[in-house]
Amino acid sequence: MTFIYYFKSYQHKIQAHYLPVRKVMFSSAGQMLWTASDDRHIGVFDVKTGLNVNTYSHAGMCTSLDLSSDKHHVAVATSDHSVTYWDMAMQRRLQVLDAPHTEYVWDVKFDETGKKIVSVGDDGIIQIYE
Repeated sequence: MTFIYYFKSYQHKIQAHYLPVRKVMFSSAGQMLWTASDDRHIGVFDVKTGLNVNTYSHAGMCTSLDLSSDKHHVAVATSDHSVTYWDMAMQRRLQVLDAPHTEYVWDVKFDETGKKIVSVGDDGIIQIYE
């Protein structure tokens, strides 16, 4: 038996960034919305209200992001060839990961344990951080 879910009208229209948004994702419970933008910011928004909860600034355009499985950390891929690692509880960047790419970094992803991060970029290199 197949069930079909029909979507209702939109809940919010959020004017989140002033340049293109490259990545968007919900938190696991669907209460928060995360965005990565060319305006060099990661935005965090409350889904129910549409309000900005926090913003994280970077030196380059934010091309992608991923949340760790415990939702306490976020990894961000940027156009300045770096991957940054943030702690959400402390609301601060913990580290710019070693062995930077030589070109734009386009995607970043945590493994299911949250102990490894993989990044890919225009340089054709796949980097795994542990």
